Amino acid sequence: MEEIQTEFRRDLHHNYLILSGGRKLDRMHYEIRMMELNNIPGLLKSTVQEMDGRTLYYYDITSRQPLSIYLETHLAGRTFLQLLLRSLQQVMERMSDYLLDSRSLYLQPEKIYLDASGESIWFCFFPPLEEPFSGQIKELGEYLLPRLDHEDPEGVVLGYAFYQKVSAVGTVPAGTWFDSLLNEPEAEKRRKPEEEKYRTETVDEKPEQQETEPHSPVPGVPDLFSAFFRPETEHKKHFSWENWKGRILWILPPLSAAAAGTACWRYLNRIPEGIAAGACAACLSVLMLYRRKKQGEAEGDQGKTEGRKAVPLFPEFPENGGHDEREAEQSLFHDTGGSREEGSGRQPEEQPYTAQEETVFLGSLQIPDTEPSLRARLVPEPEGTGAIKELRGDLYLLGKSEEVSDICIPSPAVSRLHARLLWDGKTYRILDLNSRNGTFRNEALLNPGMAYPLSSGDTLRLADRSFRYEQQT
Repeated sequence: MEEIQTEFRRDLHHNYLILSGGRKLDRMHYEIRMMELNNIPGLLKSTVQEMDGRTLYYYDITSRQPLSIYLETHLAGRTFLQLLLRSLQQVMERMSDYLLDSRSLYLQPEKIYLDASGESIWFCFFPPLEEPFSGQIKELGEYLLPRLDHEDPEGVVLGYAFYQKVSAVGTVPAGTWFDSLLNEPEAEKRRKPEEEKYRTETVDEKPEQQETEPHSPVPGVPDLFSAFFRPETEHKKHFSWENWKGRILWILPPLSAAAAGTACWRYLNRIPEGIAAGACAACLSVLMLYRRKKQGEAEGDQGKTEGRKAVPLFPEFPENGGHDEREAEQSLFHDTGGSREEGSGRQPEEQPYTAQEETVFLGSLQIPDTEPSLRARLVPEPEGTGAIKELRGDLYLLGKSEEVSDICIPSPAVSRLHARLLWDGKTYRILDLNSRNGTFRNEALLNPGMAYPLSSGDTLRLADRSFRYEQQT
């Protein structure tokens, strides 16, 4: 099998991804005929040509950018991951309807394309390819992990769950885990707090029975990542004698009153005196409890006050006599007593500074500039037809869409995402993002997929808008 080669080409108004190599297939092969005769939603439209004994597969990528470039300026959150997984699921279902082999679906980030808004995704079906689906989708999951948006907790959970499932996709049919993965976030939202609490208590009480999580994305595989976002388990409440002692003491007044009244009635046979004795016993018990409570509060306040006074923040300076200001500073920053023996005259081995020394002047304070320095400018031509674009950052997206481009070029002929400028440490490089009307450097048409360095004085033309590149020295 020949090595698969990738190249890019453009004609008057279209950009093409061209693949060649792989296994040898006849032009009348079933999958090639299905791909040419049918416009399958979710797959890049393709045509096949033969040239110099080579079979070339052309894929129209006009106004689309690969996933690898899209994730350079975006992070993968929950919305994007759901779009990617649903698109992949729908493409797999349609390929099954047309009896197309899933091993011929390219899942490399460079072969997955999105529109400028990132709302539609297309995949590349390359019949000569014979790569196991499980291996390709696992590599895709590994590629997405470091590009997750960690400010989106639901997206992180979905991303790690996707990676966990694709790691075991060889043992689980693809169609089953697609549905369970996409429906999991909604199921988690509908779970009642009481069920979550019961589940947490069960995990605490019977850890030996939780070898496999009941909500693991893949049966038989422990859910290692969802536990990272699980709230901390409440600690069990242990028996405390201090808590029960206070409750028992408050039962003493009614018990003492009942005991005194019963004794007077039983042995003296005098009910009024029994009632009076019970009331007196109850009042005495209440008084004892009240004094005990006040005493406890006083001890607690005293402990807090002593804790606050243990390390004084500022020393108290006497008004007359005792210490002057210099001695006060010494007492504040140096230990004058207890650290060395009395009368020994032993000094510390190392004293980096003393309070009597003057402060050393380090010069004017250097505050770094908050704004990066100017690297280059894009001057519209002819001059005066637009605002000058200053380039200070490392990456700029050029296009007519104000939502997704860093430098907006309002022209109907300019694509929503037309080109990209990338700083390489010495100069900016320009890359055409499969624009419909092309990008020109000094009137030479640039091939998509290749980054061209710019020199001061170069003329850039994006469709019908021209700029002069001026690099600052």
